[in-house]
Amino acid sequence: MASHTNKTNASTLPVLTNSPLSVLELESYADSIINHFKLYRQEFLLLAKTQRATGCRISELFQPSRWSTPTNTTVYLRPQKGNSIRVIQLSDIGMSSVSDFEILVADMKRLPKNQYERTFAQAVASAGLWRLSNNGFIPPSSHFFRHLKI
Repeated sequence: MASHTNKTNASTLPVLTNSPLSVLELESYADSIINHFKLYRQEFLLLAKTQRATGCRISELFQPSRWSTPTNTTVYLRPQKGNSIRVIQLSDIGMSSVSDFEILVADMKRLPKNQYERTFAQAVASAGLWRLSNNGFIPPSSHFFRHLKI
């Protein structure tokens, strides 16, 4: 179950609720996370947008060998779990050509996965998004985008 904070003004503490979030609220938080990457770590922006659009795992995101472009408009992702290949339209991940996708593959190879994960955690914290666990409320993991696609 996800939760969120409501801030009425700067002088009050956030109020936690444990009510489920609507799809619109989840999309709003996802937009906030993407905006964090735009502001603070633009080098990871294309990776974050791709993860949001595809729902792929971070481990899949940073393994270029799992991705291929069989046509000028389609990308295949061989998932880490399961045998079915995901077919993704380049336009669905905000790309207009295979050359845009090649830029993403170059980012997959050169950018450090652990820094992406750390930046993602900072983005989630700045968005004020939390989830309920056995240990109380904790920030969602990098699977947040994945769960939006399931």
